[in-house]
Amino acid sequence: MLRVMKDRGSPTRYFVESATLQCVRPECAATFRRRPHSYEDLPPVVALVLRMLGSTLPGSRSLAGLKVELDRLFARVRDRGCPKAGDKCPTCGQAELDVRFHTVDIAALGMNGECGCEYFQMSLRKQAAASSPVEQAAGRFRCQHIHAARDFALDVSLRSYERDRLGGREEAA
Repeated sequence: MLRVMKDRGSPTRYFVESATLQCVRPECAATFRRRPHSYEDLPPVVALVLRMLGSTLPGSRSLAGLKVELDRLFARVRDRGCPKAGDKCPTCGQAELDVRFHTVDIAALGMNGECGCEYFQMSLRKQAAASSPVEQAAGRFRCQHIHAARDFALDVSLRSYERDRLGGREEAA
């Protein structure tokens, strides 16, 4: 779950937590993943063993059991070796790492939304800008940060509606 914060200067702009950390030293600004994305992001020896185990067990029943075991192993080791907020930057060694936030405007690009993350800027933005208003409104070109900001905005809107509907008092559980 990504943290989302409202930008008080705009009714449609939000700051959404990134899955990466960034060096706070402007000259460095190196970025690092907070967690590995897959088995392949584990140390090479661990990834090799997992691949070898997967190729030696024939049959779907054995593979289903292997997947459960691999998921357990992955859950245990995925945080090892990953930098955390507050750690020294491995690149420059002079500053700390901090969580990055991306700016998201949920009303931009015909209600598709626009995000400052690299994935949106390098891949989705051109497609969204070239698409029809119907495709933009359908949200075919949204990154995870835009989805998180839209979910947050909907939650805020629904809470406000319920508060107004109930006259400012909470509904009994």
